[in-house]
Amino acid sequence: MNILSIIFEIGILETLRVISKNPDCVACFSSYIPSVNNEFIEKRICFIVNYIIATKKKILFMMSPETAILEQLAKCDWDGIVIIALSSDLDHESKERIYANVPDGIRTEFISEGTCPETFRPDNGFIICTGIVTRGYRQYIMPSSCRMMSLYKAFQGEKLLFSCFPQGITIPEIGWTFTEPDFFTNIIEEAPYEL
Repeated sequence: MNILSIIFEIGILETLRVISKNPDCVACFSSYIPSVNNEFIEKRICFIVNYIIATKKKILFMMSPETAILEQLAKCDWDGIVIIALSSDLDHESKERIYANVPDGIRTEFISEGTCPETFRPDNGFIICTGIVTRGYRQYIMPSSCRMMSLYKAFQGEKLLFSCFPQGITIPEIGWTFTEPDFFTNIIEEAPYEL
């Protein structure tokens, strides 16, 4: 099983959900993704979705298909639209699986990496990316998200990085790259109740 392909297709949070429910997977994938318990993951998903809803903006531009966030937004009857940038290095089968994994009840639009959505502006939308935030040091995201953020960093609105992990985790050896300081306008670590 290629864990990096799974992360590209369903997102970090949904991958963490699957791994946290199967203890046998934790050791196999520790070089690729830190282990996090299911309670933390569920709280983190709710925190991110509540943050999104609280912005009152109607367009969410995501650098990866975070299925868990899409599902929670649908459960909350969020009436906005999610634009998902598809990495140029995704094969046809991976793209088809991404399309198939979009839950019912959420409006989505897919664009190719580097394309600028016409209706997306700072007053009605914002960019989000998920990754690893280490206190007082670098932030890490998937290489495809890093490449795409370099393309969209000129966007004048909010560009948010949400940490999917608690503080103090070890950065995995494989599959992550550190971000540039100007990629994000706000870096959101775990919520206080999650510490």
